[in-house]
Amino acid sequence: MNRKRALRQELESLEAEYRYWLVEAIRMDRSIDTIAADIQRHRRELGGERVADFQHRLDSTRSQHEEIDRKIQAIRVQLDSLRERLAGMP
Repeated sequence: MNRKRALRQELESLEAEYRYWLVEAIRMDRSIDTIAADIQRHRRELGGERVADFQHRLDSTRSQHEEIDRKIQAIRVQLDSLRERLAGMP
């Protein structure tokens, strides 16, 4: 297999991974919004222990979301690099 074809396949694979993580980030954004709204809306009914549990889950979800954002950024850099390399090839 020639080098250009290998780079194209690598690019396609990275693009698929990029799309996957974007969808995950969107899903987590919605989850964060829902959990935060639930905490605010039901703070009194839930009680301190349950609110603390929800807050812990919210913090954990935010942390996971930050990790996904870092993955997305890293993949974006790789995609840009591959696209530049491919554009420079005959």
